[in-house]
Amino acid sequence: MGVPAPPRFRPRARRDPSAQVSHSFTRILRTIRHRPGRSVGVAIAVAVGVALAIAIIAASNGIQTRINDLLVGNHSPQELQQSGIDINTIQAVLQDTRDLLTKLAIGFTAALVALVTWTTMGQRRREIGLDIQQGQYREVIMGELLGESLLLCIIGGIVGIIAGNALCTIVHKFIPNLPMTPQTSDILAIFPTTTILSFAATALVAAIFVAQRELRPDI
Repeated sequence: MGVPAPPRFRPRARRDPSAQVSHSFTRILRTIRHRPGRSVGVAIAVAVGVALAIAIIAASNGIQTRINDLLVGNHSPQELQQSGIDINTIQAVLQDTRDLLTKLAIGFTAALVALVTWTTMGQRRREIGLDIQQGQYREVIMGELLGESLLLCIIGGIVGIIAGNALCTIVHKFIPNLPMTPQTSDILAIFPTTTILSFAATALVAAIFVAQRELRPDI
């Protein structure tokens, strides 16, 4: 048996920056369209995290509102003090709990996105290796992977906002005494944080795979 000849690498394509951006964006859309399963996983992971974070904050705000209505609205500060109830401490505990649960939801989202990306990147190993063999620059491949990830994280975040508001409406129907109205400021804080951390997780995984020499199909 003869030794197989090493694969021939095509000369790297030379494009001006605007043409390269257009070419990469077209490839990103084609990848998402032709492989929806890989894309949906990342988008759903981000959407779930954003929706949960919105629901957690809305529930916490609703609990604080109900406590204020039940305690502060029906009792004077002197009565609360005499009964040993410190409304400020209660509100501080609720806020700390809300912040902790929100951070856990966002961290869980980033970890889930990283896991999904790691799995899909393993499936795309040969595809990326072929792109390198056909003359694609590694930085271009990396840019396309990052662009795809950013687009999916943004889409997932938008879907998560819609799902989070829907979840709050459903919970409020089952628990009418619990106000579940997300504040715009909370949503504006959750969306970029979750999106950026999820994108960072996908970027790290993509960088690891692109940097590996094993991506070349002859290795």
